[in-house]
Amino acid sequence: MNRIALLGQPNSGKSTIFNQLTGSRQHVGNWPGKTVEKKDGTYGYQNDKYTVIDLPGSYGLSGNSDEEIITEKFIKNGEADLVCVLVDASQLERSMYMLADFAGMNVPAILILNMMDVATGQGKKIDDRLLAERLGIPVVPFTAADGKGYEELKALIAKELKKPHKLITAPSISGDKQEGTRLAGNEKFAWIDKMLEGVTTVSHSGYKLTKLDNLVLRPFWGKIVTIGIILVGFLAAMMIMSPFMSVAGMLPKLLGGPIAKGLTSLNVHPWLVSVFSLIIPNTIFFCISMAAFVFGVNIVFGFLEEIGFLARAAYQFDGALSKLGLQGKAVAPILMGMGCTIGGASGTRVMDNWGQKMLTMMVVWAVPCASIWSIIPVVSGMFFPAWGTALVCIGIIAYIFVLMFIVSKIFGKSLVSEENRAGMIMELPPYHKAHWKYIIKEAWIKCFDMFKRALKTVTLVSVIFWAFSFSPSGGRRKTCRGSSVI
Repeated sequence: MNRIALLGQPNSGKSTIFNQLTGSRQHVGNWPGKTVEKKDGTYGYQNDKYTVIDLPGSYGLSGNSDEEIITEKFIKNGEADLVCVLVDASQLERSMYMLADFAGMNVPAILILNMMDVATGQGKKIDDRLLAERLGIPVVPFTAADGKGYEELKALIAKELKKPHKLITAPSISGDKQEGTRLAGNEKFAWIDKMLEGVTTVSHSGYKLTKLDNLVLRPFWGKIVTIGIILVGFLAAMMIMSPFMSVAGMLPKLLGGPIAKGLTSLNVHPWLVSVFSLIIPNTIFFCISMAAFVFGVNIVFGFLEEIGFLARAAYQFDGALSKLGLQGKAVAPILMGMGCTIGGASGTRVMDNWGQKMLTMMVVWAVPCASIWSIIPVVSGMFFPAWGTALVCIGIIAYIFVLMFIVSKIFGKSLVSEENRAGMIMELPPYHKAHWKYIIKEAWIKCFDMFKRALKTVTLVSVIFWAFSFSPSGGRRKTCRGSSVI
């Protein structure tokens, strides 16, 4: 069957490896009966086809959430021929907890030590051969985002599917049932310490907060700085988008006239002339504009996510957004929605699962975009004095928070159930260099996907509006005193 499962904690690099292996040959849906995102894709290697399943990110396999239950059942039921367990090499002791949970399942596996570049930058050296000897499975030092080593990874996967290896060791849990449950975590950490003894050497010890973290992690000023950086990021996305929009904006004028002239000279019916000279160029212009914004947003926020900043933003706003049933990560798309609702909806890609994405998207739609904010003071100024206009703006801001609260109460329980709502547990990743090649590639894939989907929808809507505004002869229909004139 050649079914490979990717297992790991959130931010371990699963999605990066999944996207690099499968490219555009992937499908996103929901697991049966669950509002948890399911991602599977395919790739080819030496005339064989392989299926990759990106299992939901979770911190363990204890069955405490839908994500953990789905992952545990998938692995225990033997639906994967090989499991690639991903751990963060820069935080090896903590990220090995997932492997400790997985160790007793008796399933073929390989261990991928991702983010080796970050670990090296921290002065860490990891003896992967010693670790592989203790575990009994292949251990692969890897940097998923730099795009290198994937052919070697594919070769290893093909080899392991023919002659699989399983973990030869697992944590031993002692004590009676009650005590065993309480000591399970301690036993796992003891096993991790045993496996990693002498594996990692560090040239320098201790961790000091950077000057940026000293500011970003403050309770009040940290939020102000975070909002400012995200808004600057949104403006940067607009700057990236502008050249594409400018070029696309020329298409209706450049293409409309020549197309109409050429089709008319061929005696094509005016109905078809108006379709091809008006609908097609304007549809392409609008779709390119949408895709360009998605491209800009994914580059900017892909960069912020890659270097480790979005984790700080999530930390700052997790407490406030948890009241809406959301995680702190939702702050980025919500603030982006103040500039453009489409950008905010696109920004929900950072959320962990389908339910969180949908609820965040609904909340984003409660936030007026920049174009609406530019109109509100003008219109209200026609009817009210300056102080009245200020009250209108304040009232709309209050309305935003009320609407967010109402949306979360109506849809929150069905999308993110109460038992799956918990404080966000995360380790702030160290700041590290961004991999621009990967960021641009990912942004382009999402941009092209948006263009294809928008092209279908916008073309359909444009044709419907065209039908209402043009006569059968191809001329524009105008209404005067209840009569139709051409």
